[in-house]
Amino acid sequence: MLTGTVYAALWGPMIFVLSTIILVIIFLRDFKITYSTNLLITYLVISLVFGAVLFIHFFAVPFSNDPVAYIILYLRFIIIGLFFTHLKGRNINFGLLLQGTLKFIACHAILGFILSFFVIRFLINVNSEDLNSYTFLYAFFYNSSFDLFGITFYRNQGLFWEPGILQIFMNILFFMSSFVFQNKRYQIIAAFLILTTYSTTGIGILLLQFLVLLFSVNTTRIQKGIIVLFLVVVALPVFILNYTQKVNEGSSSSSEVTSSIMRVYDFAEGVNITGRYPLTGIGMSGDTYKAVKSSSASLLSNYSSGFVDIIADRRSSNSIMYFLTRFGIPFVFAWFFLLYKQSVATEKRWLFLLIIIISNLSEPLILDPFFVLLVCSGLYSLFRFKLVGSEPYAI
Repeated sequence: MLTGTVYAALWGPMIFVLSTIILVIIFLRDFKITYSTNLLITYLVISLVFGAVLFIHFFAVPFSNDPVAYIILYLRFIIIGLFFTHLKGRNINFGLLLQGTLKFIACHAILGFILSFFVIRFLINVNSEDLNSYTFLYAFFYNSSFDLFGITFYRNQGLFWEPGILQIFMNILFFMSSFVFQNKRYQIIAAFLILTTYSTTGIGILLLQFLVLLFSVNTTRIQKGIIVLFLVVVALPVFILNYTQKVNEGSSSSSEVTSSIMRVYDFAEGVNITGRYPLTGIGMSGDTYKAVKSSSASLLSNYSSGFVDIIADRRSSNSIMYFLTRFGIPFVFAWFFLLYKQSVATEKRWLFLLIIIISNLSEPLILDPFFVLLVCSGLYSLFRFKLVGSEPYAI
């Protein structure tokens, strides 16, 4: 669950190594008494299958490739798979664990939002190669802000490097509180926190969930119409203010660089590269990615050289298009099928998957640990093995 957090941005490799060591120690300690043979065989099979797929893809790409990137991705997968195996061996409900983690994130975000009105003078800058933010005691983080009625509001980002990531987890919390565990209190909390992120993507996903929830209950057409009108009236000012702010930022920016322009470019560039290499993508080599991207320079003909330089040195903010350009359509289709088969949401899986897809259109997270963990849960639901005389483990 460190996906997208400031801590992962600052100390990601160290945290990963330490957590891996702790997980391996726990796994070896409980090996004989916790994990059934069926469970261990399943873990071995999915690890081998995923490794084989990466191996084939590495050699199928028509460019020089980066073996280190594939090894890192595979290590991430087998470590996260080991964690999921531990959950199954301990009979820990993945959905309940996720819900508890999301509740903690929500409580932290509420406290951070309240404190933002009082601790502005005490904020210190956190600046690294991949992060530029402000913090209070390295427990609460703030970045972008806006003024409304003479009051400065910091966009709520919780533990994460930007508000757009907080909205992903709060939308998942809203989904689980609405369709999995039916918790009205956390429905309200999650909806409120999504509004405080000031994220148009997050609010759009929230409205979609409201509509699905609305048409899932028995109400008259008039009642549904009134609720829909209310939602539009509440959300419309946020969309307008957000759009106005981005337009003003774009018109005042000397380098013409705004997040909205970059996202449009990332999408167009992804479609362009995927159309040229639909089956395998271009692989995980950063040098190949830059070389292929430079051939898309016509997409930047209307912008300054400063903008082009920034684009050349950055990773795509659109996870879906980034994923497609690197791995091709078949691999990505299989990945999202496994996300659909995850074990958190057995009802309205399509909506859960849609939340993930829409969110990752503007955030580079699709290969991060949380989503890999969901993929692992999908694989475990497909690969289940039963030896003679034994019982299969529960999903």
